[in-house]
Amino acid sequence: MELTTDQADELIVNTALAAMYHNDDYAALEESAGLHAAVTAALEPLVDVEITADERESLRVLCARAIAVPTAWRLTFLDTVLAATPDAP
Repeated sequence: MELTTDQADELIVNTALAAMYHNDDYAALEESAGLHAAVTAALEPLVDVEITADERESLRVLCARAIAVPTAWRLTFLDTVLAATPDAP
């Protein structure tokens, strides 16, 4: 998987905002506010990016974890996304 710096930045920002606004209680009542909808919106910058189905699914799961439990998953999410950029250390 290879992402441009702009794509990675947009994905990180979208995921961070989704994590800040994620509310399990509200999501249980409002289908459009659920975790699935938040992940789909966060991954929107990657719609036209050519990555394998396995990479896309792994990123979807990692994004969902970073939204639902940011303290536990944000570093893994960041490391994965940033490693996919050409300027990765």
